[in-house]
Amino acid sequence: MALKEDQRKYISNKIRELGTINKVNKFYSQNDLISEYAKRIAPSLLFQDKTIGPGPVKGQLPNRIIRKPITNLHFALKNQVFRV
Repeated sequence: MALKEDQRKYISNKIRELGTINKVNKFYSQNDLISEYAKRIAPSLLFQDKTIGPGPVKGQLPNRIIRKPITNLHFALKNQVFRV
């Protein structure tokens, strides 16, 4: 059984409200279609463009940073490839 569009929107909004992967995993901890869907899409929703601070100041980080999740964590850990 596939999820309906309104269910997917609710889950996406809830993931954004929770804010972290750990909170999503705790909230959607059951072994069902909804929990599996939420855990699968959470990284792409939470690691989109982020805005930090009030604005650029000389010597500080820029206003926007782009964070993308590492899709192959095993490879990154094995080869010590990390992006900051």
